[in-house]
Amino acid sequence: RSTLFPYTTLFRSTNLGILMDKSTGEPALDDEGNQITASTTFTAEESCGTVEVTFTFEGAKLAGKSLVAFETMTFEGAEYMVHADIDDVDQTVSIIDISTQARDASTQTNEGTIGESVKLIDTVAYTGLTPGATYRLFTTLIDKETGNALADDDGLPIVGMTEFVAESADGTVDVEVTLDTRELAEHDLVFFEKLADEQESVIATHEDIEDKGQTVSLPDEPVPGKG
Repeated sequence: RSTLFPYTTLFRSTNLGILMDKSTGEPALDDEGNQITASTTFTAEESCGTVEVTFTFEGAKLAGKSLVAFETMTFEGAEYMVHADIDDVDQTVSIIDISTQARDASTQTNEGTIGESVKLIDTVAYTGLTPGATYRLFTTLIDKETGNALADDDGLPIVGMTEFVAESADGTVDVEVTLDTRELAEHDLVFFEKLADEQESVIATHEDIEDKGQTVSLPDEPVPGKG
């Protein structure tokens, strides 16, 4: 976030920032357990203006949390300006999170079916999206036994894609994939997901080979009347 500095011009100062976990009021930690900080040094050319402080970090473990930027401005080593309001909406960013529940369309459970044209449905729950914005959700089926993506007849990964407009910050969306499972008896199929924004930037992923909620397990033989 940019910070206003209504002070004397042509002096050199430093803007220090730290991200706070709103739920705890404590400093947020990145995936390596470190506090998330940033700083920038600038020279004020006018009495009023803005300066940007950019935070860069690996934060998959922060999915679903709200982070609040606290700032301190210093000049010649002395602190002379602080903005540390945990309830400041303008200083807050919600980290997008997605979670999933996969099922077979026939059984409506994670117990799959054997057949030439089997429909699997991946229901993805999201939090922290911008209402009215357009997103694309991509899902890839992974064979848990091999760790590789399932391929179609052309050798290309089987990928499902759904484009949607978020009606609210939190919600769900379904992605459907149809495939031939006759050669996949007794295999576990795991959905991996990527969520992209309108600029095609990936803003959230959920790729856990051990997640039972993302997994559809196929039987060792066709289920009578199914598939």
